[in-house]
Amino acid sequence: MVIPLCTEDDLPAHVKGVAYWVNHANQNKNLYCFEDEKGGEWPIEFINNDWYVLRWRNEMYQTCANGRVEC
Repeated sequence: MVIPLCTEDDLPAHVKGVAYWVNHANQNKNLYCFEDEKGGEWPIEFINNDWYVLRWRNEMYQTCANGRVEC
């Protein structure tokens, strides 16, 4: 599933949890991220009241049903 990204950091704190907004030089890649327990940074998007990990494939961000994460 191709994911259109949020264009600004507009989610309330109680929804974001540990997610944080990251501004990139390319504004089309601004997005939310979270750090896993090993310190890795993962791009995520809030979809239908859940957070999903995003993957960059074929020049766009994508996710799948089993990409849901707790933040």
